[in-house]
Amino acid sequence: MMLAADVQRGMTRRLGADPAYANRFAKNPASSRWRTGWFAAKPYELRYLLDALDRKDIRPASRRIEVAGISRNVDPFNALRAYAYANVRTAKRKGNSGGWMERLIAEAQIINAQYAMPLPASELRGIAKSVGKWTWKRFDDAKFAEIQSKRQVRSAAKRRASTLSRIEALIEG
Repeated sequence: MMLAADVQRGMTRRLGADPAYANRFAKNPASSRWRTGWFAAKPYELRYLLDALDRKDIRPASRRIEVAGISRNVDPFNALRAYAYANVRTAKRKGNSGGWMERLIAEAQIINAQYAMPLPASELRGIAKSVGKWTWKRFDDAKFAEIQSKRQVRSAAKRRASTLSRIEALIEG
């Protein structure tokens, strides 16, 4: 996914394209109702497109955040959901779902202000509403404890495998 985002960011910069374009087809190119075709003998591979770009093209934004995901809404959504995961349990203890939504909308506006091409307020409210409803419904202290427990088990298994690998290397070497 990062390669696709790098190529998209680089091509957008190199071609002076609209960074807020949502990358969605208006018509289905596979449908027999539309006349479509490739302008090249075959589709380009992402690595081939990356070769045409230099480091300046694909570098992350230094100041105001540029869209880095595959879609204009992906980056604000991901930032807001991370905020929601970290804060929903505290909000639920206070028991005010309306206040939770207002808090998420305010946080979404803060996140949105960082982008060179901010989302419209209506899209931002939709993202905040989606994240807010999902986290309020599905995230609580018990769920968090369950997630942490699973992470701990996976982490311990990785550490154990790493230790065994090092021991085997010492025995063999």
